[in-house]
Amino acid sequence: MPKYLVETISMFRMRYVVECESAEHAQDTVTMNEAEEFSQMHIDELVTSAREIDDAEYLRVFDEDNDYLREWTEGQKFKYVHKVNYDIPGYKELDPDLRDWEYDGCGVKVWKGTMDRYEKAEDNGTE
Repeated sequence: MPKYLVETISMFRMRYVVECESAEHAQDTVTMNEAEEFSQMHIDELVTSAREIDDAEYLRVFDEDNDYLREWTEGQKFKYVHKVNYDIPGYKELDPDLRDWEYDGCGVKVWKGTMDRYEKAEDNGTE
């Protein structure tokens, strides 16, 4: 089966608490990376690209992104490839004409013909 390199951007809401004389000084302190993080909350993840890669490119990107793991064997490196199990009942997506959802322009699942986020009854605890 082919491999795909999917690149994303994650967005977080970060909070810092800074004791100082003004909001401007607090902002400067955070901008200069001088304050410890107080908390964070993951907001969203946006897929920016996806492309097919071969094993050689996988290994090149692995070594580039994880240079401290260059000495690992190829077998150890390939353990980080997520393999989709298509044998799970109900896993395969329905034909687009048979489903009640679609993707909006940003890759978010929405109810077909709307811009409302798609949530199945079992996903949000209702029947």
